[in-house]
Amino acid sequence: MSIIGIMDSLPLWGIFIASVVIIILSLELGFLLGKRDRGGLSEGEKISTGLIIGASLSLLAFMLALAFGSVSSRLNERKHLVLDEANAIGTAFLRSDLLPLADRAEVRRILHDYVYLRLKFMQKDTTMQYADQEHR
Repeated sequence: MSIIGIMDSLPLWGIFIASVVIIILSLELGFLLGKRDRGGLSEGEKISTGLIIGASLSLLAFMLALAFGSVSSRLNERKHLVLDEANAIGTAFLRSDLLPLADRAEVRRILHDYVYLRLKFMQKDTTMQYADQEHR
C-alpha cells in the first residue's frame, strides 16, 4: 500500500495526534542526546526548548490549516455542483412547458424519474459511506 493510501485511510484527528507524538518524541530524544553529549548540566545551566517547541507546534498548526482549507474548498465546490445540477433540472422542467402536450408529459416523467434515481443513489452512497466509517 502506498503512503497516499495509508494517509487517506487515517482520520484527520489520528494524523494530528501522530504528528504531535512524533514532534514531542523527537524533542525529548534531542534533549537527551544533547544532555549526554555535554556530559550533563551544571547547577546553573538550563536548556531552553520553548522556542523550538513553539516553532514545531506552529508548523503543525499551519499544516492543519492547509488541510482544513483544502477540505473546505472541496466541500464548497461540491455544493456548487449540486446547486448547478438542481438549477439545470429545474430549468429543463420549466422549459418543458414549451413542448407539445404529449412530449411535455414524457419529458416531465423522465425528469421526475431522474431526480428520484439521483436521490436514491445519493442516499445509498451516503449510507455506504457511514457503514464504511463504522467498520474502520
